[in-house]
Amino acid sequence: MNALQPGQVSEPVKSQFGYHLIQVMERRLEKDGNPQRMRIQARQQLREKKLGEATYNWQRELRDRAYVEIRDKGDF
Repeated sequence: MNALQPGQVSEPVKSQFGYHLIQVMERRLEKDGNPQRMRIQARQQLREKKLGEATYNWQRELRDRAYVEIRDKGDF
């Protein structure tokens, strides 16, 4: 991917998820361009996204398992 120029498409690339074609649309350069910092930032964003999804799923499961019975005063 790093060797591709903007607009260029890679040869098929095999990963554990299958075969992929990579196209570089454009390159964004950060002001300081620190690749290690950018990698850490990307990991943090992915971690936050996964945490949000896991929290949402956990809350949904709790609601699905909850049982609420509404009774009138005379039903006690």
